[in-house]
Amino acid sequence: MNKFIEFLKWSIKTMISAFKQRYPLITKGVYLLLGAIPTKYLMSSAIIVKIDKSYSLGIIDTLSLDISSIDYFGSAISALCALMGVLLIMHQLKSISNAARLTSRVLINGIDSSSKTFPDSIIPDSEKLTIREVVELGYNENIDVDLFIDNAIEIFNAEVKVDIFNRFILNNNCKKLYLGGLQRIPFLIAYGSRFRANIDEVKFYDKIHNNSRWSLMDEMDDGISIIQSELVLPNDKGDIGVAIGLTNPIQEHQLPNLLKDHTIFISPNVSPKHNLVMNQENINRLTLEIKELVSEISRVENVNKIHFFVSAQSSIAISLGMRYQDGIHKNWVIHNFDAPTGTYTWAIELDKIGIKKFKQS
Repeated sequence: MNKFIEFLKWSIKTMISAFKQRYPLITKGVYLLLGAIPTKYLMSSAIIVKIDKSYSLGIIDTLSLDISSIDYFGSAISALCALMGVLLIMHQLKSISNAARLTSRVLINGIDSSSKTFPDSIIPDSEKLTIREVVELGYNENIDVDLFIDNAIEIFNAEVKVDIFNRFILNNNCKKLYLGGLQRIPFLIAYGSRFRANIDEVKFYDKIHNNSRWSLMDEMDDGISIIQSELVLPNDKGDIGVAIGLTNPIQEHQLPNLLKDHTIFISPNVSPKHNLVMNQENINRLTLEIKELVSEISRVENVNKIHFFVSAQSSIAISLGMRYQDGIHKNWVIHNFDAPTGTYTWAIELDKIGIKKFKQS
């Protein structure tokens, strides 16, 4: 029953969204303009309107309009329809003009050279005329891993230093943001942390694993939630781990030795898989749950750093980064998984200033 209700809610929301993507006033204005042309000719015959004496108060018995009167009357109605149509179109165009440049789009570049272009197909036709230019963030990976990490960190900190996020993305009363891309998990989370401003509507987009197409997170809400293991204490250095296995399960033997007994494991209430969550609200609920856990961990005595081991789709990683709170959370250390070795080989440390390469002391 709950599934049916969610499906019904999603269907109604989707239909409303599809309707809103049109320009209704322009549509009605065009209809009025087209209707104004034949209006005059539809009234080409004489019309006699008889008014019952009981309603005429003895003043009007019969109202008779001859052909010339009808022709004049038809012309007036036709002109009125045309005028109303023009006014509706002008009002819609004014609204579009006022809303222009309030929608930003961001592409985070990284590991896939074929994904360097923003996927315009995800943007509704009604927004394509008024959306801002694409802002590309990040550094494309090369063969030398160490060089990539150093350059990616340098680029990120430079973007923070010049405040590209507020000056070119969230500037001028930005109301909507399309945010997505492909990059290593540590950098996706780091970039997410720079979009914590109060934006009315953030729209995540992600690449579908099966067909390599981009998609908005607007499918039905499947009500996916997280299950976490028991809380643990930090190690002697004040480090504690959070392992989030939403795409693939994370095993304890994959973790650094210093954190194997000091990590909380998070898994979904369904089987992990690629593109596990395809609904925006569901993504936000998941990352909010994780944020509350991180806030709780940050209040534990002697915790200095929180280490993240994340296997999740890009949109979830970005959303998780948006939950970072530098005034409440301890510094985040985000580790990168190396598939050939099956271990986490490097990490970056995130704080309110920027990021740096993490070195275990």
